[in-house]
Amino acid sequence: AFRQAVATYQAACSLSDSASGDDLPGLLYDWGVALYTMAGHAQDEGVCVSLLNEAGAKLRDSAAFDRGDPQPLNAIGDVLVALAEQEAAAGAAPAASARLEAALNEGFRVALHLSRADTDAMVGCAEVLALQGKAASRAGDTEGARSLYSEAARAYGWALQQPTKLGTYSERCDIRYNCGCALAAAGQEEEAGRVFAALLRSRGEELRQDLLNDADLAGFRSNGWFKQLLQVDGDSAGQL
Repeated sequence: AFRQAVATYQAACSLSDSASGDDLPGLLYDWGVALYTMAGHAQDEGVCVSLLNEAGAKLRDSAAFDRGDPQPLNAIGDVLVALAEQEAAAGAAPAASARLEAALNEGFRVALHLSRADTDAMVGCAEVLALQGKAASRAGDTEGARSLYSEAARAYGWALQQPTKLGTYSERCDIRYNCGCALAAAGQEEEAGRVFAALLRSRGEELRQDLLNDADLAGFRSNGWFKQLLQVDGDSAGQL
């Protein structure tokens, strides 16, 4: 079905003429997103990378029309993050690092320059900064990692100021949870505890299990704030 859709986009683009009012940048954007989705289902790593590179090319073509639309730029950021993950899995840490920086500078930050209120770009920036923080931590750069995690937490916080733009209730909870993880990793453990406590009041046992099993939080489980956190009553739901 995906390949048929891509063939349809290819045919549509070949017949389109933006001078005649056809939405060529929109078609290119949809084509790029379809390729990105296909890459997510590819079993072969080489096929996945090829699809991601092709997706990036279509999305850049869409963004080149310069319509002031942040969507293609956010999608470019997503593609570059996916490529970074492929390179990290292959042990190519420098290449992965460069891809993450490109995801910010060619994708999410450019989208924010077009629209400061774009929550997709805010969340994209936050996710990339958190990945960079994790990489810095693995490399032994504790101070650099904390700084990156702090930036990530701020970006999540900006997005959470517009909760109605963050998708479903479950998606909002996921973003809030990721914000809590970034705060903890940045050394802002008291604030992280407040974020997790609000989630526990809302999601109860499901969230409790996440806190207990999340490898990113393993270093905090012996801390007093974390132990106290798990005593939060999960009966009353908060507004998230």
